[in-house]
Amino acid sequence: GEASRRVHVDTYITMANGAKVVVMLPKDKKLYKAGSRFPLPHEVDEVRRIVEAGGYYFTLEPPRGRNMVTLFTPKGWHHWLLGHSEWHCIFGASRF
Repeated sequence: GEASRRVHVDTYITMANGAKVVVMLPKDKKLYKAGSRFPLPHEVDEVRRIVEAGGYYFTLEPPRGRNMVTLFTPKGWHHWLLGHSEWHCIFGASRF
């Protein structure tokens, strides 16, 4: 039914200015340990590992002419962000 197609959002982050590189991984994928270095865009093999695990690697930034963009993270998914601009402004919340 309708309820089975809904995705519960656990966390949201709204980017008001600047940019961040984002890694998102499904809850059952553990590619990185605590203290690991953030994978950089030119590290093609690392980006490929993320995608092959069902994850995403992208830059989050407001579109030209728009004020903000919001990223919704499904419950249990790992999200990892790295600043990709001189300065940025984000706000968000998590539901525990």
